[in-house]
Amino acid sequence: MARGAIAGGLTGLTLAFLADFRDSSGLQQRLAAGDAGIPYALGVLGVRLGLTLLACWAEIPGGLFFPSLVFGAAIGSVVSRLEETWLGLGHPATYALAGMGAFFGAVAKVPMTAIAMVFELTTNFNLVLPLMVSVTTAYLVAEKLAPGSLYEHLLRLSGIDLPTVPQDGIWLQLTAEEVMQPRVEVLAANFTLAETVQAFGRSHHRGFPVVQDGELVGIVTQTDLEQAQQRRERPDVPLSQVMTPNPIVVAPQDTLARVLYLLSHYKLSRLPVVDRRHLVGIITRSDILRAEVERLHVENTPARLGSYLVYQRRSPAAGRGTVLVPVANPETIPVLAQLAAAMARRWGFEVEFCHGVVVAPRDRPTETVVDVEPAIELLEQARMEVLTVGVPAHCQVRIAQSAGGAIADAARDSHANLVVMGWRSQRDETFGQTLEGLVQQSRCDLVLVKFATADPSSLQRWLVPVAGGPNARRALELLPYLSAANSVVSVVVCQVLRPGEESPSEFLEPDIERLREALPQSARGAVTTVALCATDVVAAILDLAQSYRCDALVLGASRESLLSKLVQGNIPEEIARQAECTVFLVCKAF
Repeated sequence: MARGAIAGGLTGLTLAFLADFRDSSGLQQRLAAGDAGIPYALGVLGVRLGLTLLACWAEIPGGLFFPSLVFGAAIGSVVSRLEETWLGLGHPATYALAGMGAFFGAVAKVPMTAIAMVFELTTNFNLVLPLMVSVTTAYLVAEKLAPGSLYEHLLRLSGIDLPTVPQDGIWLQLTAEEVMQPRVEVLAANFTLAETVQAFGRSHHRGFPVVQDGELVGIVTQTDLEQAQQRRERPDVPLSQVMTPNPIVVAPQDTLARVLYLLSHYKLSRLPVVDRRHLVGIITRSDILRAEVERLHVENTPARLGSYLVYQRRSPAAGRGTVLVPVANPETIPVLAQLAAAMARRWGFEVEFCHGVVVAPRDRPTETVVDVEPAIELLEQARMEVLTVGVPAHCQVRIAQSAGGAIADAARDSHANLVVMGWRSQRDETFGQTLEGLVQQSRCDLVLVKFATADPSSLQRWLVPVAGGPNARRALELLPYLSAANSVVSVVVCQVLRPGEESPSEFLEPDIERLREALPQSARGAVTTVALCATDVVAAILDLAQSYRCDALVLGASRESLLSKLVQGNIPEEIARQAECTVFLVCKAF
């Protein structure tokens, strides 16, 4: 209040004694016309500068635009008069206008605006070249000595620091791996045209990658199907003759800028992401839009501290995919390693073992000192179990604030297709927290195993209760690989109906037929289906397992309800807790 009064009083006294300052527009025009001498121009510069500083001191500035024009015109007039005195040459009006543009362009760091604005004031084309030279020179010198405009410096003095926005935006910051959808619906190259049309009818997608032996060999879209119909292709023609072979792909580490270029240049709607010949994801235009929206709002969400990789040992990368096995219990390492090795050998995959060293939430994983030697010993023990059967094996140790976060990061970095981990089928708060982090952050298939034997090769009689959902289908798809340690197996697929429910339909027949084809030749005839009617589903499945003397149970569970089932108790948890055989709990990826 006092500062404002002082500033107002001093300004009033100045205007009372200096009449020219009462008309700011007339003052500027007189300077721009070149009618001012050196004493007058210096006087205007000093008085106007003093009044501007006085207003800023009182925190009631009237702006910087008009004062900067007056300062520039005054300085230009002084330079013109000095040149006229010393050299006998001078163009006061040109110098004043050029000084006006140069001063404003240097202060506001807007050279093009300054040139255009002063030119619009005069509409004199002869002024363009002097303006360009003076404004550009003033801008470059000012930017070298004091980067940033005067407005930015005033904001910093007020405690407001504007963040620097990269010129390239998010296009060079994000990679294909961060944008892609990691789980992809694919079609096999040996599909027929009729089966492909059915797959399009069941899905909302307009295109599918085509794989053969785990490798990407092509892509098929609705356009390909329309062209096949126009050519009157037979329904039994192989998909390999309809698809687009050798599609354009990107690597996980490619930038979003390259992805956008390929999508735009080749007019594509989707791009497969391939790592070591293995399809790890797919990117569509909607994925890019989603990533941009998430990036713009990331500052409003609390960031999770990622895990810190402190140890890693690699074998030759010879597999088409990865089975990730978290290890923590020395007693279960041999059986987990044998199971993972059998699955990886059947798939042509690699095995990656990981161990998470958990630190307190207040500690940063990158700054905490921990002893990782015990973890390395566990991993090396597991790794040797797999290497002895000729399967590539890797291992890594991560420091994290949660075990689930460490496993999820390991799954992401290794592009894991499947996570296999042991489970004691007991309500354990620590295990529940680990599973929660893994379910929320991981996007690959998850298999929890409660072992009743230390020898996976002894699991010969398998029971698969189904309800027709995607997790039941995934359980049937994984069964040939879960049982890969055995050359002779028998499988019972059962559906338990409650009283009043309709009899089982034929919707699982294609899945069961594919199961028969995927099993070893000696076991294809050993797949039977049964249907039971019971009010107690848990008891019915347990009785069936006991009557068939099953060695293993395979249950499907949705990802959304997996944690609540394990913690609160539900059908899969009750079966696993009461069953005396080995239990596999399968959770399909997102």
